[in-house]
Amino acid sequence: MAHRYTPEQHAFFKENTFGHSYRELQELFYEKFGVILKLSQINSYIGNHNLTTGRPGRFQVGHVPENKGRE
Repeated sequence: MAHRYTPEQHAFFKENTFGHSYRELQELFYEKFGVILKLSQINSYIGNHNLTTGRPGRFQVGHVPENKGRE
């Protein structure tokens, strides 16, 4: 069953999405509203409402892997 978002919950996502991972948003949402959302629900909400986390989702230029030089 789909979750029906309140106006306060819509405002929460608009204010808190940028700079946070889906997992962080999941925890913040639970702390504030006491509702557990799946990561897929958060992903869908963000995509359907044209929001962005601002996180690139890939390694940045110059990133050195933790296991570089190991055999």
